[in-house]
Amino acid sequence: MSEYNFFNDEQSVRSLFENMLYGFAYHKVVYDIDGRPIDYIFVQTNDAFQKLTGLKTKDIIGKSVLEVLPNTESYWIETYCRVTTTGSAEKFENYSQELNKWFEVTVCSTKKDHFAVIFNDITATKTYNLIVAESEDRFRCLVEHSQDALYRRNYTKNEYEYLSPVIEKIIGYSVEELKTMPFDIVLAKVHPEDLPHVTKTLIETSQGGEIVTEMEYRFLCKNGTYRWLSDRFTSSSKNEENQLFRYGVVQDITERKIAEEKIKKQEYEIAQLDRLSIVGEMAATLAHEIRNPMTVVMGYCQLMSQNFEGKSLERFQLIINEIKSINQVIENFLPLARNKGIVMKDHSINDLITSEYPLFYAACVNKGIRIILDLSDCLPNVIIDIGEIKQVIFNIVRNATDSMDYSGTLRISTWVDHQTNQAILCITDTGSGINEEDLGKIFNPFYTTKTDGTGLGLGVCKRIMQRHNGSITVNSKVGIGTTVQIAFPIS
Repeated sequence: MSEYNFFNDEQSVRSLFENMLYGFAYHKVVYDIDGRPIDYIFVQTNDAFQKLTGLKTKDIIGKSVLEVLPNTESYWIETYCRVTTTGSAEKFENYSQELNKWFEVTVCSTKKDHFAVIFNDITATKTYNLIVAESEDRFRCLVEHSQDALYRRNYTKNEYEYLSPVIEKIIGYSVEELKTMPFDIVLAKVHPEDLPHVTKTLIETSQGGEIVTEMEYRFLCKNGTYRWLSDRFTSSSKNEENQLFRYGVVQDITERKIAEEKIKKQEYEIAQLDRLSIVGEMAATLAHEIRNPMTVVMGYCQLMSQNFEGKSLERFQLIINEIKSINQVIENFLPLARNKGIVMKDHSINDLITSEYPLFYAACVNKGIRIILDLSDCLPNVIIDIGEIKQVIFNIVRNATDSMDYSGTLRISTWVDHQTNQAILCITDTGSGINEEDLGKIFNPFYTTKTDGTGLGLGVCKRIMQRHNGSITVNSKVGIGTTVQIAFPIS
């Protein structure tokens, strides 16, 4: 009986790579017409690759690295192609600006023009090693002038051994004050609603393990106000005395949190408008279907009541009063069905987009989405109801960000269509796209492909543009993205 060979068992090898904690990727080199290596294609990745890079396998397979990450540094391509040329495996550490991470990489060539990489995210370790390397003056200068506060806390001695001076700008307390402040006093300054989560997280990570953890919480500053902080850290026991340390970076995220709250509020308001709109449509339908026959009933009751007296007349009057009550209920709903009074003003679409840009940016940055503004300097003002057009733009931007994962791009452009004499607002995303069958239904009330969607947003947008004598059109391709073009008449 022959001895079992693990590496000849394809299923076992595949299971190993799919379940390993290190990222794995298999690539093919791309050459130019002169035979020089210039790029490489993603052929296969494992689950850990997606977790470490944020790149989804379904979005990158078959694409080149410069398609997926256009600003990839040349040294990645040069190193990998050198390995495929020499056939000698290499192990190295390097930084990816696109992913904003450090990686430890082992690369080997499996066959001609192909190579495999196994890698791990060593960003936290790299950052913390740089902090404690006092001889690196240039990095220390960078740390001292960073807007984020870096720190090293000795769990064993229960004290801060290092804090960036910028911490004073963030929370008001100086480095010296925090170093001498008992940790239970520091912890007591965490907002009561956030304290249980912070305490639990600190306990869970107090045994080390070099797991990168992030907490977001409100902290009571020296001036008596709370600010939102992001605390990203790892615990490690690295020195000869086996002492446990926490290395971390504290960032002030108050403005981001405020923007997120504004977005939630606006989304809620838009959802409310959507609901009111559909209630209005229902009210209009009910008014037409109910009022006409009720008018006939009331007319006959009034006519017949003229022939009765006493109790019989009272009964007819009761019927007439109840019919009037029904009509009043309908009358109360009708304002929702009628076009609300809108305030049309001469306004710049560019100014409207620029004023709301911080909200768009906040919605994009949390998902790793790049946002690009390409606004025409020659765009004339148009006559609009500012509130309604804001609603249109937010609906479209929200749909775009919902359709994209990390590394997506949202482009907002404006220009003048001189042939139609219209100002054009164009919102393009690189999301999942819409198939042809769904594309023809997207303006239908209640039609949605989202699990949590109402199916009313685009319908509301279309009605608003109709009130503005404008138009809204959608073009989309699955796997490529969606473009929404909004046209405003120029006076």
